[in-house]
Amino acid sequence: MSENLSASQKKIKNEIVLRAIGSGAGIALLIAGVVYFIFAIEPMFARIGLSLIVFTVSFFIATKVTIYFLSGDYQCEACNATYSIELIDTEEIFLSAIPRSAIKNGGRVTSGDREGKHIVIHENWTEEKYDVTRKYHCVVCGDTYQEQGVETRKTSFSSTKTYQ
Repeated sequence: MSENLSASQKKIKNEIVLRAIGSGAGIALLIAGVVYFIFAIEPMFARIGLSLIVFTVSFFIATKVTIYFLSGDYQCEACNATYSIELIDTEEIFLSAIPRSAIKNGGRVTSGDREGKHIVIHENWTEEKYDVTRKYHCVVCGDTYQEQGVETRKTSFSSTKTYQ
């Protein structure tokens, strides 16, 4: 399969491939770790070898699947060109800031001078809401579109522990 991609499309494709390799490695490491701990094969080199084979196969599959799904997000709906959607502008409008708090049970202290006491965790943060508009354009046909939505962010987070 021969692709005639512009420099901008190659840049977008390379970014997608790098993201896919990172997520593929993480997924493969998780799967290989599970296989390593589930299969108690002796001798140890056979167990490690099986895990390496599982890692390699799952890395390949996870990377290919991730590239497939990410590529769909970067395909122009107007001209169907692959690796052609590029973010050109992001505009954020502040909507509100709401102070929030939570009290969580942290369990019991098992040793030390506070042994037997309950740990109570007090968390405080500010929940900020923004109206976000992202503008995209196709590097092939020049078609532009925008996405708009509300994003919530947790800021000014603090946590304190008390013992009761």
